Amino acid sequence: MPRITLMQTGRTLWTNDFVKDYITIGRHAFADISLDSPLVSRHHAVIRYSAQEGGFIVEDNGSSNGIRVNTVDVKKAKLRDGDKIQVGGYVIVFEKGKTGLDRLSSHRVRQKPKSGIMESRPTLVIPGGK
Repeated sequence: MPRITLMQTGRTLWTNDFVKDYITIGRHAFADISLDSPLVSRHHAVIRYSAQEGGFIVEDNGSSNGIRVNTVDVKKAKLRDGDKIQVGGYVIVFEKGKTGLDRLSSHRVRQKPKSGIMESRPTLVIPGGK
């Protein structure tokens, strides 16, 4: 789950942990990150998780003024912890957090112990189940 910090002119406006892997950015009131500025399009950009691309991606939605990641103009970029996304007069600081896939991959499969005896595990019984 990514943590986003919204900043303007060097001061923090808010910090939020998002419980989703698709975050909209824009001037529209229904955007997840709603930015009140004429330099920001209604549907300016998105931050989304892509297993295929190996992490979180920020992508411009064809806005007039574009986006910058760490002061570089981009249309699309893979995000790393601490990256700064500039949209209009705002800076969005991205912290990766964990996605569902990261949480799953962080659980290790138990290896068979050297004794050859597997540990017992609790079993879930569903009434009426087959």
